[in-house]
Amino acid sequence: MSTSKKPLVSVGMPVCNGEKYIQESLECILNQTYTNLEIIISDDCSTDQSYKILKSYSKKNKQITLIQQKKRIGSINNFNYVLKQARGEYFTWAAQDDIHDKKFIEKLLETLLKDRSIALAMSDYRNLHQGKTYKIYDPPTHKLTSKVDSLQYFLQTHNLSMFYGLYQTQILKKIGGYHADFRPYFRSSDFLMIFKMLLLGKLRFIDTVLFYKRDTGMYTDEFSNVQKKPMNILVNKIMRYALFPIHYVFDYIFGINYLVSSDL
Repeated sequence: MSTSKKPLVSVGMPVCNGEKYIQESLECILNQTYTNLEIIISDDCSTDQSYKILKSYSKKNKQITLIQQKKRIGSINNFNYVLKQARGEYFTWAAQDDIHDKKFIEKLLETLLKDRSIALAMSDYRNLHQGKTYKIYDPPTHKLTSKVDSLQYFLQTHNLSMFYGLYQTQILKKIGGYHADFRPYFRSSDFLMIFKMLLLGKLRFIDTVLFYKRDTGMYTDEFSNVQKKPMNILVNKIMRYALFPIHYVFDYIFGINYLVSSDL
C-alpha cells in the first residue's frame, strides 16, 4: 500500500522544559516503521533548551509542525492544543520523556483497522525508572469483545497507560479531548477521559511491550510497596471487584456533571 493510501496518523507532543529526554523521545517517533505521520509539537514557553532542540529537528523534517506558545497555557491546554491541530484519522499523544518501540504505531493501527468499533488501542507497557523496567499492570487475560468488557477491565484495574494509546481522532475530539476534573471524589483527568472514550467504543490491547512510560519514582516506588503488603492486596481486590458497580455508576454520573470540557 502506498503512503498516500495509508491513513494519516497524527502524533501530538506537548512540551514544557523537556530538554533532558526530548531528543530521545522525538527520535522514537521519527523512527516509526509506519511513516504516514504528522508530528505536532507545542512548546509551552520552555525556559530550557527544549525549543532550540525541537527547532533543529523541524528544519530537517517536513513531518514536524512546531508551535511555540506566546504565553504559558498549562499542561491540559497544551495536550488539547496539539489534538485540535490534528488532521489525521488516528491520533496519539507522545510525552516529552517517554519511549516508543519503532512498531508502536504500526501494530496499534493494524488493530484499529480490523474493527471500526474499537475506539482505542494500546500495547502492553513498562514503567521506566533509573534504567530499570517495572511491570505495573497485567493486560487483559481475555479478549475484550464489547464496550462493557472494556469498561469493566478499566474500572477494575485503573490502568491509565491507555491514555498514550492510539485513538480514533473523531471520537477523541467528540468527547472534548483532555478534561479538567472537578468531581467531589477525584480520580484524575486521565481516568475521566478514558472512561468517556470507552463509553463510545471498545478497547483493544496488544500483548506485546511497545511502550515505556518514564517514571520519576513516586509511582513505581508506591506500587512496589503496595504489592508487598498483604492488607493492601486485600483492599485492592475489594476495590476492584466488590465496589465495581458503585464505581461505574458514580463515574458515569459525575463524569457528566462535574467535568470542564475543552474548547475542541
